[in-house]
Amino acid sequence: MKKELPYFKIEEARGGNQEWFPDQMMRLGGCAAVTACDSCIFFDLYKGTHLYPFDRKNITKADYIRFGMEMKPYLRPRWSGIDTLDIYMEGFGKYEKRQEKFMVKIITYGKYFWVDFQELWNTGHKRKGGLILYHGKEG
Repeated sequence: MKKELPYFKIEEARGGNQEWFPDQMMRLGGCAAVTACDSCIFFDLYKGTHLYPFDRKNITKADYIRFGMEMKPYLRPRWSGIDTLDIYMEGFGKYEKRQEKFMVKIITYGKYFWVDFQELWNTGHKRKGGLILYHGKEG
């Protein structure tokens, strides 16, 4: 049985595309900003957040490009790329702080809690944990 997360369309495309941007640096190295934009839209549509500043029921390419350009200062293209989680989380976190807190649901000892992701991630220790993505086998 195939399990697939729901996704969204921008006109005829599935999600955003960095080739849409008129800004050459975004076309070359805007992949982190595009993934952050797609994540914001996904969270708004399926998790009830309010991170996408435009009409999430009618996502247009023009609005998506404007959103990407708003995200650019937080996850700006760079020659080295966004090559660590720390760089991504710092940039994306600053966009969350601009909008509102990014809350995540954690479950432990049979109970769940909503916590600010930034507080969860910033443990105060040099070594941090991480996130684990599980992939199921089909059949």
